[in-house]
Amino acid sequence: MKSNNRQYIGLSTDIERRWRQHKKALNSQTHENNLLQEDWNHFGSDKFEFSIIQRWKRGQKLKDLEDIWMAQLQPYYNIKLGERCK
Repeated sequence: MKSNNRQYIGLSTDIERRWRQHKKALNSQTHENNLLQEDWNHFGSDKFEFSIIQRWKRGQKLKDLEDIWMAQLQPYYNIKLGERCK
């Protein structure tokens, strides 16, 4: 997010589909991460940017990559935690 430097960290094997799912849920007020939804509503969609921070390489475990990025990028949002981390 551009306004507060929070980042959503997630993984997907089909990133374009996943981004569409997130945006659809956020725009319809049904996103599973309530705090991300609150910030989306408060700051507006134009304050959010979707980008890839790392591409998966054969042999890497996706779950391990997600954990590595959550440790490096603070603060962040994450679905599995369902909360905003500081």
